[in-house]
Amino acid sequence: MMLSRRDCLRGGLSAALAAAVSGMGVAAAKKKIPIGLQVYSVREAAAKDLAGVLKAIGQMGYEGV
Repeated sequence: MMLSRRDCLRGGLSAALAAAVSGMGVAAAKKKIPIGLQVYSVREAAAKDLAGVLKAIGQMGYEGV
């Protein structure tokens, strides 16, 4: 059986795509996305004590506001 140029290209592109997709999964797993909170959701408490609210948000584990 003889391989056509189209079959060779299709096989090579499939292998390259599979390698790229598997590599993206590893890179995405290593990338950490910080979790934030909108201050609007705690606006009433923030109006009374902004510094205290921001400190409490940080202690809860939020990395950004």
